[in-house]
Amino acid sequence: MTLTTNWLQAIDGTNALAATIRYSLHGFAREVTPADAGSVAFEETAPVRKFPDYPHKRNVEGHFWLASTGQHVPFESFWERAFLMSLDRTRSAKAVSSQPMWIHWRNPKRRHAPDYFVRRKDGTALLVDVRERSEIEPGD
Repeated sequence: MTLTTNWLQAIDGTNALAATIRYSLHGFAREVTPADAGSVAFEETAPVRKFPDYPHKRNVEGHFWLASTGQHVPFESFWERAFLMSLDRTRSAKAVSSQPMWIHWRNPKRRHAPDYFVRRKDGTALLVDVRERSEIEPGD
């Protein structure tokens, strides 16, 4: 697992700031720019999408109880469940939300919903996408 501590350095040369972030907080749809997203309590957001349901689905989904936060958090793969288990073991999380936002990019036009937003006990935040390394495309 790779963690980035300096997000401005990590997005240098990308189109990350040319985006819009959409989310639902306390039943209201909202929108912010990436520069203003730092003040949003994404740990309180409702999921922006539901897990797809179709016959013969090959992944496993469910809810994992995080003892460190006292909440059930949905997962849609064994990799996501493994991440939640590891996160719970560290006892560093204060709250976790699943599918917390849509990130809409203008160029190239696309959108993405990250898997998790983690608010740590020290107040810092972590935005997480859980994928096998072989599933990560160069543009991602």
